[in-house]
Amino acid sequence: LEPARLTSLGRGLDERELQTLASYLSGLSRPAGQRVLELVADTPARMNRISNAGVRTAIVNSRDQLEAVDMLLRESGPLSPTAIGRDLSNALDGTVHPRLIWEKHPIVVVGIGFLVLIVLLLIRGVLFGGRRRSRTVAEAD
Repeated sequence: LEPARLTSLGRGLDERELQTLASYLSGLSRPAGQRVLELVADTPARMNRISNAGVRTAIVNSRDQLEAVDMLLRESGPLSPTAIGRDLSNALDGTVHPRLIWEKHPIVVVGIGFLVLIVLLLIRGVLFGGRRRSRTVAEAD
């Protein structure tokens, strides 16, 4: 980064955020580290998205760190089907760490979990015949 942007970035982040940024720069590949630096310099508030140690570990452990950084720091609508589909595909094929899906799209993860639960309950009903009624005392006599 040019000196003016770097100075502005240094003033815009607190000590903890600067330490986190430094840990990213030392742990990421050069292109991914450069991308983090550029995105955070543009909008220092983005640092909040990646300040969690678990998020840092997930980004560093992603096979494609640059894609992981872009996924987590990209500005997109909250439920962009195209972005969600691409992110899920990247997580399923191992390009990015699966934890990043939870960090970026928690509502979608909860929704998918709910749908899976409903499907499992439907399958259970088909296989095991639904509810069984207990006989009452009057029916037994």
